[in-house]
Amino acid sequence: MGPLDARHVLSLKPGIAGQARAVADHRPTCGTDGEGNRRRRAADAQPEGSSNILRLATRRPPRAPTLWLSRHCHACLADDHLIFLDLRTGTYGGLPPDQARAALAVLDCDHALRALSLPGARLDRRVLQDLLASRLVTTDPRRGKRLTSLSAVRATREAMGTGDGAPPRITARDAWHFLMALSGGALALRLLPLRAVLALERRRAARIPGAPAGPDAINRVVDQFLFLAPLFYSQRDRCLLNSLVLRRLLRRHGIAAHWVFGVAADPFEAHCWLQVGDAVAGDTLMRIWRLTPILIV
Repeated sequence: MGPLDARHVLSLKPGIAGQARAVADHRPTCGTDGEGNRRRRAADAQPEGSSNILRLATRRPPRAPTLWLSRHCHACLADDHLIFLDLRTGTYGGLPPDQARAALAVLDCDHALRALSLPGARLDRRVLQDLLASRLVTTDPRRGKRLTSLSAVRATREAMGTGDGAPPRITARDAWHFLMALSGGALALRLLPLRAVLALERRRAARIPGAPAGPDAINRVVDQFLFLAPLFYSQRDRCLLNSLVLRRLLRRHGIAAHWVFGVAADPFEAHCWLQVGDAVAGDTLMRIWRLTPILIV
């Protein structure tokens, strides 16, 4: 495949405005048109008081996309870096700002992201080869998808429990719900790739959608989770398991929550959390404030 070139765009160039009109009455008086006649005709064709204006010069129509995001990948622009999430392996990759904006110029993406691209920049051939070899992007539109911006509700509140300081009241039914959420979530993450886990969660959410809940109901479930989870496993640096177990526990209490994956590039950081409307469940605003959503389930 030849080198990618996204520089064929409309450009503005300064020029002189001229008005086309017939000059039949300024015919040469001899067989050859001398320099004087050419100058007189040019002067007649130039109206008085005309000034320099910008003339639109089209070079080529905008280039069609040549790359598509692979179906098993998600991407976002974070801190001017283009970050990729590969759901086959559960790993992240990224491009620096100059190559990120060059990639957006040749990727099929929405208008918001296309406006941030650099059409005149060239995507480095080695970067392109790495993206194709790792199957983060594809040249086949039938196997790819459009890169779109996520419209996530900005979190403005925290649901970190009731804050009473006293142990929550937990019935046998509550303990059963927690054990089922924990065992199901832990087994899913151990036995299935991340892509399959997310697909399973989507199907479960569609089958048991849950309903909007007030802050008191969310805080009661979060209290139970924060009290019971440390009895079975360490929660430190376990955001994937924490959020999956809490999501399943909330659903068992009839509460629907979004599973949000976010990234930051400078320095790199990846985290996932639960969000019910504009409330972060079981996490803090300080923890997620600098993260850009890359995937929402």
